[in-house]
Amino acid sequence: MTKLINNVLTVSNLRNIVEAFALAKAAGVDLRALQGALAHSSGGSFILQAIGHKIGPGIAEHIAALNRKDVHAFAEAMRARGLDPATIEEWAISGPDGLPALVNAMTVPTS
Repeated sequence: MTKLINNVLTVSNLRNIVEAFALAKAAGVDLRALQGALAHSSGGSFILQAIGHKIGPGIAEHIAALNRKDVHAFAEAMRARGLDPATIEEWAISGPDGLPALVNAMTVPTS
């Protein structure tokens, strides 16, 4: 259960990153510089630092597929216990959907 909760929190955080970085890019913010600044801020996280480093363009879709599987496993485990995970499931599942595009955007300079 701890692993499932850890994974869904990671994927939920990924969704936050995808959303915030899409807005940052539209606002003209350099995404690599933003990532670097956040590494030393309260907005930093393991998944944020992995993007573009441990998670590059060649592996992003594979990681996204694993993330989707993790979200579904979490939701199934909660439903098996009579709990409703719909809100977090709906939010989190879009994180992996946006991961490949985010990785690509961070691979190309955005200044």
